[in-house]
Amino acid sequence: MNVVTNRKYYCLEPENFIKFAEFLGFKRVSDNEVVDEYFIDSDSNFIKNLNCLRIRKVNNKNMFITYKGKSDSLLGKLHKFENNIKASIDEYKNYVNLFFSILKS
Repeated sequence: MNVVTNRKYYCLEPENFIKFAEFLGFKRVSDNEVVDEYFIDSDSNFIKNLNCLRIRKVNNKNMFITYKGKSDSLLGKLHKFENNIKASIDEYKNYVNLFFSILKS
């Protein structure tokens, strides 16, 4: 099992941040276009419980299906377990139809 910690920061001047990172010796290895599509149930229980069902497309070539269950508290911090499956981008419409069928029932 892997444990991943994420922190998100917002940058008002991304160009300056990139210049500073390059000054520190960081190098850009790739530019990726990531598109996330989230699915919720009709009763909004996903939102209430902070669940997540998502399709992530990367550069419109790779696709990942992600499910994150209800958030729990661990040592005073919120955490959740994440399940990821790599899927074929050619199956995108099939996954969308499946999720809509499951979530509308």
